Amino acid sequence: MKTLITGRKIELEDKFRERAELKLEKIGKYLCDDADGQVNVSEAPKSFKKVEITVKSQGLVFRAEDTGADEYTVLDKLDNIIIRQIRKNKTKLARRVKEILPEIEPAATPVADYADNGEDFTVIKRKMFDIKPMTVQEAILQMDISQHKFYLFENIDTGKMSVVYVRGESGYGLIEPD
Repeated sequence: MKTLITGRKIELEDKFRERAELKLEKIGKYLCDDADGQVNVSEAPKSFKKVEITVKSQGLVFRAEDTGADEYTVLDKLDNIIIRQIRKNKTKLARRVKEILPEIEPAATPVADYADNGEDFTVIKRKMFDIKPMTVQEAILQMDISQHKFYLFENIDTGKMSVVYVRGESGYGLIEPD
């Protein structure tokens, strides 16, 4: 597994880097050799540390983050969360590949034009990631694995960018361009 351990505006001890490497190696045992693991540590309010672990393998992304007073304790907790996600989703992936999801219907109501009310919209975070062609079912699985409420992907059936999202308790939605 390729690993990257970074501190954002914080200097990481060598001891922490070694421990993070061991944790990522442990996680790597559940995945293929081409997996990428990343641990980010940053300052959080009240002298806490925010630790994020992201592991990518064969188009799947496993992610967990938490905040605590001690980055070592948080790292141990996140390690267990990622391993639990991998175990849970290996069986879920096998089941979902065989399962056919009901066809997702796009919303019939057009969205009203936004009226500019003079508010200043500031982007506070920019995220970049590789987009791979996949089916709607694969995108929903990836969204579930990453624990996000939406997922942007290239629809393999249409060749266009699409978004799947969680619709409360009633299932999933799909946004596609005309």
